[in-house]
Amino acid sequence: MLAAAPSRNNLLELIRLALTMVSSDQKNIPESLKQHVYVVLKQAIQLAEAPKQVTGEILPESIELAIEIRDEKNLTSDIDSLADFDNITPDLAYRLLQRMETHSVYQV
Repeated sequence: MLAAAPSRNNLLELIRLALTMVSSDQKNIPESLKQHVYVVLKQAIQLAEAPKQVTGEILPESIELAIEIRDEKNLTSDIDSLADFDNITPDLAYRLLQRMETHSVYQV
């Protein structure tokens, strides 16, 4: 299911923005963006680990991020252990950004 999904270049831009802000240790991230990113991360983990068990409404960004991280067990484990957005470390944000930038979504 995830492998067949088409790439949509702009879906993850808000996620990328928030992760860039975290990786550069900025503290002024809007609460609504934090909540959105956290939901996307958690849904992406569910999709990456057990796509057949996911129920309910899934955000398109979650699908795209699941495609990005599905083969990265260290990333999925770190994301899965997050209690909220504020637990995202600059290191984790940087690793996620690196994965997103080296994957086909961001290649021109």
